[in-house]
Amino acid sequence: VWSEKFQSQGVDASRLDLLPLTRTNQEHLALYSRVDVALDTFPYAGTTTTCEALFMGVPVVSLRSDEGGGCHAQNVGVTLLNQVGLLGLVAESEDGFVETAVALAHD
Repeated sequence: VWSEKFQSQGVDASRLDLLPLTRTNQEHLALYSRVDVALDTFPYAGTTTTCEALFMGVPVVSLRSDEGGGCHAQNVGVTLLNQVGLLGLVAESEDGFVETAVALAHD
């Protein structure tokens, strides 16, 4: 079902790895070895997944939001990246988000 939804948006199924739930936290964290770049969610930013990715050495790109007064839930990724000295991974616009992610993917 998910593959079909992605395909309807122009994403080829061969580019997707849709994985089942893992049995242990160790197995779950080990999957980060397959990830090159993590993209923070928007408008509600990730917290646990952002921390996991950073812990496992995977860069996370986050989008700063001023919507709704820039509430914490929309900017958790920004806060986390600031605390670990990675403000260069914070985008100020949607275009900047894409540019930062593409640059990391080509690195």
